[in-house]
Amino acid sequence: QSPIVVTGGLDGAIRLWNIDTGRCVQTLEGHENWIWQVAFSPDGKTIASCSDDESIRIWDSASGNCVMTLKGHTDGGVWTVDFSPDGKPLISGGQDGSIRIWSLATAECIHTIAAHDNWIWSVLFDDKGSEFFSCSDDGTIKLWSKKKRAKEKARSMTPKETLGTYALQYSLQNEGKVMALAWHNDLNLLASGHHDGSIRLWNSTNGKHIRTLNGHQGWVLSLKFWPGNGTLISSAQDKQVRHWNIETGACLGTMAGHQNWSTTVENVEEDGIAASGSADETLKIWDLSTYQCLKTIKLPLPYDGMNIHRSIGLSESQRHNLLSLGAISKPSL
Repeated sequence: QSPIVVTGGLDGAIRLWNIDTGRCVQTLEGHENWIWQVAFSPDGKTIASCSDDESIRIWDSASGNCVMTLKGHTDGGVWTVDFSPDGKPLISGGQDGSIRIWSLATAECIHTIAAHDNWIWSVLFDDKGSEFFSCSDDGTIKLWSKKKRAKEKARSMTPKETLGTYALQYSLQNEGKVMALAWHNDLNLLASGHHDGSIRLWNSTNGKHIRTLNGHQGWVLSLKFWPGNGTLISSAQDKQVRHWNIETGACLGTMAGHQNWSTTVENVEEDGIAASGSADETLKIWDLSTYQCLKTIKLPLPYDGMNIHRSIGLSESQRHNLLSLGAISKPSL
């Protein structure tokens, strides 16, 4: 079966792409503002999306139907979501600095944590669902764990009580924004992406700093550990995707080609195929053995290929509209 990648855009739409054909196979619509993050559930049957419209939507990935809308975050958008490994609770964070834990069985928020003093960029569960990390514009990375008492009495607790009992284990203070996280549970390793272009590796158990990876220029926006080996992929404001050896800190290769911020990166296949999304409205597929772009996927615009030129008397707004429709290739025409 062909790999499917899900993306969210500034137009508020979520799209599912067949990587082999480069075609958009499904479009999910319902959000009223741009999408910050999308995530598949562990079984692939459900998609969660979060948006600047302050909502989280839960979608059936087969039918494309929105089965649930979760609201509770205030004072701005919801920037990050993550499913627990069993797919039951969902965590979210946003501009209001709070983390919310949602029951997908009842569509209710069962716990709210006043977690950070500024916007939350990422929340990330461990492989058991007993702990999660969060990071924020306030410069902190925080580990949250189910309370010891909750673990001891889990059998006698209601599902709502069991899902909602997380407490702060430790907080790591950094200078400036922390914008991305990746967690390698088998190696007890956490990676964090920072506003200064650095990537920092931490012992996820005790919070000890291990090493710093330098190379990106500008915000590091997305991180992903490669399954089964000691490497990491990253994407950043400098339009690049990088591949790292986490044992030595060396950059193994750089993938360039995006024309705007490289906002997200994902492993598509275990044999070395990665995908990156960008503010240039493209999805690129990369071969990590050669660092070559295998395919660039872009949603066709309504008037692609018309190539209108030498038009006169148009306002800047009219020229912008023609550009957005694909009728011209440069705003100066």
